Amino acid sequence: MKQGRTLPELAGELARQNGAKVDTITRQDVLEMRLEEATTGNVPALYIPAHGVSPIRPIAHGQIASRLGIPKRYYDLMMADQPELLLHNVNTWFRSNSQRRMVRLLDGNARAFLSDSCQRIENFDVAEVALGVLGEMATDEWRVVSCEVTEQRLYIKVVFPKIQAEVRRVGDVVQSGVIIRNSEIGLGAFDVTGFAEVLACTNGMVIPDPVFRRAPIGGRNGGGEDDS
Repeated sequence: MKQGRTLPELAGELARQNGAKVDTITRQDVLEMRLEEATTGNVPALYIPAHGVSPIRPIAHGQIASRLGIPKRYYDLMMADQPELLLHNVNTWFRSNSQRRMVRLLDGNARAFLSDSCQRIENFDVAEVALGVLGEMATDEWRVVSCEVTEQRLYIKVVFPKIQAEVRRVGDVVQSGVIIRNSEIGLGAFDVTGFAEVLACTNGMVIPDPVFRRAPIGGRNGGGEDDS
């Protein structure tokens, strides 16, 4: 599996993002889509009264289309060929609904457009707890073999070299480990999955064993900023 970042690189990027992200909970009918100048031409951006204008990232575009009931294929076609028509459609539907939405911002960009009931599970907190637990173990008892944080997910794969056993048939050795996943933008639940990896298998086959899973849904949020 691709290594991605080193563990120090991952920790550094998570700390940077933790200080650069902002969440706002606001009524949908006060939001507005605008076209803003960029190096690649005019791009759709989201105007939020308390934060100004933020360029919209691809995942947030899909979430806006879904929540407004606009077919994504048509949404993309308007964005590519008729951006003014996209603005007219989106802003018309924005103004038709006063429900509260959570908009997640990172580095000045709108990265997620979610329900206000979305329960935020932060990548920084997940990694801090996970690595804190590992740090209490001897350094030769665990090894991070792959870790990465992308716009969509946090991923950490850890193996425990000393926890091995022969299974299936004599000579088949499996090694235990755990995979930790999280998404801050609504693309999946916080998930901790144990696994047994067949060491002799060149394609890296693993046998999953679910341990913990928590979906990012719940009651209405009281935390974060509220522009309503």
